[in-house]
Amino acid sequence: LTCSLEMIECHFDAEPRAYITSMRVLLAITLPVDLFGVYCIVTRSPPVMKEYSRLLLIYQISATLTDTWTNMMFIPVALLPFPIAYSAGLVFPRTHMSYCYMEIIWLCLIVTTMGAVVHLFVFRWQSMLMNNHPLRLRKSVVVAICCVHSILCNAAVLGAGFAMPDRIDVIKPLLAQVRDWPPVQ
Repeated sequence: LTCSLEMIECHFDAEPRAYITSMRVLLAITLPVDLFGVYCIVTRSPPVMKEYSRLLLIYQISATLTDTWTNMMFIPVALLPFPIAYSAGLVFPRTHMSYCYMEIIWLCLIVTTMGAVVHLFVFRWQSMLMNNHPLRLRKSVVVAICCVHSILCNAAVLGAGFAMPDRIDVIKPLLAQVRDWPPVQ
């Protein structure tokens, strides 16, 4: 059996304009809302919510950074099932930063945001328990658990990311082939 590129009919777009445009529209919507959320937490939180509003502020800041990174700077485009991925953001296609490092930072931001949600749930769970409940932990123990959780999760992403080989030299010719598909005759 022989197979050539001319025999394969390809129906996907190497540069999906609708996806990239929708990500930029999402940026225009989410960034002001995220920044307004930070403003409300900082200036409008009642004193009763002092400790909870700190955790909420950490979540809101990490969500704002994740949204901004994803929608403005990074915009990941993966062409599956091929091992091809690239950045279509406004900033990083014009820099020499490796795609692998961009994705590691993106995954760390996502893990930090998800970890902040877990910390909010742990705080609410602890505040709902009565003082003499056996599962009630001291505040310093809860803070230590949250810090260790964040460090371990981000360390796992960093370790996995930096253990992967940077295959950009292998992927570039494949991406060039896909972008030039179908061949001009």
